[in-house]
Amino acid sequence: MAHEKVERRSMSLEHWARLMFEQVEALIVDDAAPTGPRHGGSSTWRVRVGQYAPEGYTWDGPAQPIADGEPWGRPDGTAVFEGTAVIPKRMAGRKVWLQMAIAAETIVYVNGRLCDGLDPNRSRVLVKGRARGGERLKLRMEAYVRSKPDDDRDPRIKAIRGCVQRFRQPELVVVNEEHLAARHDLHVLYAAAFGKAIDDDVRERLLRDVREVLKLMPPFESGREALAASLPRVRRYLREHVFTGDAGPFGHTGRLACVAHSHLDIAYHWRVRQSVQKNARTCLIQLRLMERYPEFKYSHSQAWTYEMLEKFHPELFRQVRRRVAEGRWEIVGGLYVEPDCNLPSAESLARQILYAKRYFLRKFGVEVDNVWLPDVFGNSAIMPQILRAGGIGYFVSNKMSTWNDTNMFPHNQFVWRGLDGTDVFACVPPLHFITWMEPDQVLEGWQRFRDKDVCDESLHMYGYGDGGSGATDEMLELYERLKVLPGLPTLRLTTGREYLHSAFDGKKGLAVWDGELYLEMHRGTFTTKGALKRENRRGEFLALETEALATCAALAGGKYPRAELEAAWKLLLLNQFHDILPGSHTAAVFADAMEDYATMREKFDACRRAALDRLAPPAARNALCAFNPFGFARDGLAVVEDADADSALAAADEDGTRRAAEWQAVAGGGRRLAAPGGGRGPERPGRAHGQGRQGVLRVLLRVRHPPESDRDRGRDRAAAAGEDEPGV
Repeated sequence: MAHEKVERRSMSLEHWARLMFEQVEALIVDDAAPTGPRHGGSSTWRVRVGQYAPEGYTWDGPAQPIADGEPWGRPDGTAVFEGTAVIPKRMAGRKVWLQMAIAAETIVYVNGRLCDGLDPNRSRVLVKGRARGGERLKLRMEAYVRSKPDDDRDPRIKAIRGCVQRFRQPELVVVNEEHLAARHDLHVLYAAAFGKAIDDDVRERLLRDVREVLKLMPPFESGREALAASLPRVRRYLREHVFTGDAGPFGHTGRLACVAHSHLDIAYHWRVRQSVQKNARTCLIQLRLMERYPEFKYSHSQAWTYEMLEKFHPELFRQVRRRVAEGRWEIVGGLYVEPDCNLPSAESLARQILYAKRYFLRKFGVEVDNVWLPDVFGNSAIMPQILRAGGIGYFVSNKMSTWNDTNMFPHNQFVWRGLDGTDVFACVPPLHFITWMEPDQVLEGWQRFRDKDVCDESLHMYGYGDGGSGATDEMLELYERLKVLPGLPTLRLTTGREYLHSAFDGKKGLAVWDGELYLEMHRGTFTTKGALKRENRRGEFLALETEALATCAALAGGKYPRAELEAAWKLLLLNQFHDILPGSHTAAVFADAMEDYATMREKFDACRRAALDRLAPPAARNALCAFNPFGFARDGLAVVEDADADSALAAADEDGTRRAAEWQAVAGGGRRLAAPGGGRGPERPGRAHGQGRQGVLRVLLRVRHPPESDRDRGRDRAAAAGEDEPGV
């Protein structure tokens, strides 16, 4: 007879406990008042949908009234809701929250001021710490519907997500904090007792506590009053028997240093411009958490995100500066963005460090000594040397411990040695960089830690991410309970810098990993959307060439274009972000990157032309001038791609020796003029003079780079002369 799985008809303890404990959710809100009419009547809410940009919106149409249950939104669009509400007199003396279940990333303004943020993991924001009753609130909500809502852990939000959603009218609510605390208590008890990672002995103890708590609760669906009356007894039992801080015979297994952060992909399933809003919402949420939780500390990376906050949200930037000064907001990651760490050149990686550390020192007085790269797709062996030269001795990256598809990476704490023998301390945390303080997560954070013999504490990152968001009230409430629960690791809230120094400084016996940190995942990122790789490499060559010319021009009496060069470099560095340059993004991100590269070339070319004008010898102002921008002598052909057909070219080097010139046939038709170069370096450029029908040629020389694609695009050929550049 074939085997048939028989479904158990009696309810399991796990199922029964979940049903009983979830009833408490309905008791959290003590009082609620709608912000507009529920059924019929004129809506107090209006909505306008468009495309966000930091400089302003591009609207799809005018604002329209919207009522409860009506659809709104579009793919990759932002809906701006505006309405008014009056706090009822009966809420006087209470904290009043705005509550709205929404699957969009939302910034909330109250009376014109930034208030807080809503998203798939947050449904309430505090609008009045102590209401008088009768206050009128002008509300504005900017809600972005992302193409991929991947951070929606709440099943209620998963049910309503999508590019087009139904409007659920916000409410003004009063929260019963005792009932909310009971909900957190029961959640931790349930998740620990029925989780997969806890030791069997501890599980048996917690299952006994689950049974005792169920005895203290009234029968299922006995009503709000009976359930509410039981919660003080339940909480008292849990304080005396579960959350005691005394682990008893079970002890605490290991130690975790908990660092709050929010991984923010500057571009991914959204465009770079949208990340300006994502970053502002993330920073706003974390700042408000600091007001409610004095122990809370938060770590935020990428100098670009701070620059955008300073430019477009200066009030938030000032608040961040105050928290940095207090030591509660930590700047981590001494890089301009979190770049791909395989494709950029060594000089690009050095500039990532230079521009980030310079900015952090100037704006915050902070010297950052670590890189924070939780999501990058592997790391080149050239990095330790560059990091150490840039004053960075600590490296953090997660993916190799959680994403390798074949081999388990053997270490979490080790010394990473580069090609030249330079060492940095490396931390590859054992868990994913997005966690939310569940018992199983903290248990696995210690169980999977592979270097217990040399370090007694593991790094545990917590906070939602990819699209930003960070830590939540719930995570901090769960932390308070987890740290006194038996059988779990000892937990503490700290910062990335503090953990890295305590974990590595003075440590002996650390393993040494020599060479590349290869990720066995995300293969194809060296070739996907190859146009980006080409433009990045051309930009890197152009940047170095332009800076050499500008430096020599400054030595010759010109003004060095520092600001202009930095702006061009930053466009190049921005587009080395680990979901832009590798190609792991949407079509709109690709188009934006190609526009950025065009703007970058224009900026570098303007600086280059100005430098060459300064460097051309007076006698050759109306002639051809070939300049060698490299710090070493070069022999090769100086080429004029589009010379006048009647031109004759003669060449002379710096000591007046004349050189031959010739016409050369070009593949595909046409011809060009070529003369041998011989510049010894930037300080002594070679010269070439040509006489044509209208007088001397005014075209500056450039080598092929490559000869066909550039010509087809009609690019300016004026530049430094020399041999073909490799690798393009």
